[in-house]
Amino acid sequence: MGINLLTKTQKIMRNGKRATKGFSNRDMNDDTYKLRRAVMTIIYEFKNRYDIPRQIIRIVDRVHGVKSHDGWHNVIGYAGMGQNYVHIRGDWAEKSRAKLLPLVAHEICHSVKAIDHDDSCKLMSPIIVDMTEDEVWRACDKYLK
Repeated sequence: MGINLLTKTQKIMRNGKRATKGFSNRDMNDDTYKLRRAVMTIIYEFKNRYDIPRQIIRIVDRVHGVKSHDGWHNVIGYAGMGQNYVHIRGDWAEKSRAKLLPLVAHEICHSVKAIDHDDSCKLMSPIIVDMTEDEVWRACDKYLK
């Protein structure tokens, strides 16, 4: 009989980050894989542009009928503030790269630098707005360089 010496961080890394209250990790299927691959492709672009740590990516679903954090009922993505994990809602599987890039960039800023929401910045606004790719990268330069 051995002693489990894994720290909490090691257990999370081994088991993956669980979804937050009111969300559940989505089972892997074609749609989930497609969205996860699209998110990871964007994150690889971030890794090529900025010095960011490895990110844990999860595709999650909103669990209806389960109370979540206040104001989180319409959340399409979330990240651990400075904790290097990003969760994106699975119903975004059919969204284009033009829609995913601002969402993933927003969550990366939370995940890597613990940047709070900022109504005066299109990227960090709590409401996702359409942005050109150039606008996204310029905003990310401000936060991640």
